[in-house]
Amino acid sequence: MVISHWPTEVLNGLIRAGRRGRVDELGQRAFLNSLLSYDIQIVTLGMEDQWTECLSLIQTYTLSAYDAAYLALAKRLNVPLATFDDKLTLSARIEGIALAV
Repeated sequence: MVISHWPTEVLNGLIRAGRRGRVDELGQRAFLNSLLSYDIQIVTLGMEDQWTECLSLIQTYTLSAYDAAYLALAKRLNVPLATFDDKLTLSARIEGIALAV
């Protein structure tokens, strides 16, 4: 399960990697096509929930709004969080959220 802005973040990451010469357009398309083979479910937090839950996490851990949304979703659904971000990893551990490996 992923938060609703995840597809845009994936695309942004691929575009940035392309601009840095790490992946060409063919590689970008291949990666996106490979993601389509997974059963990825998009979950949306309502505006009030997102603002309330995320604002609290942002203020507590000085996270970006995007990272707070991932943390809020993992917390709400009681599912592991997949991240390589050190600050988000620490925040998840403090919140008692398991990390996906």
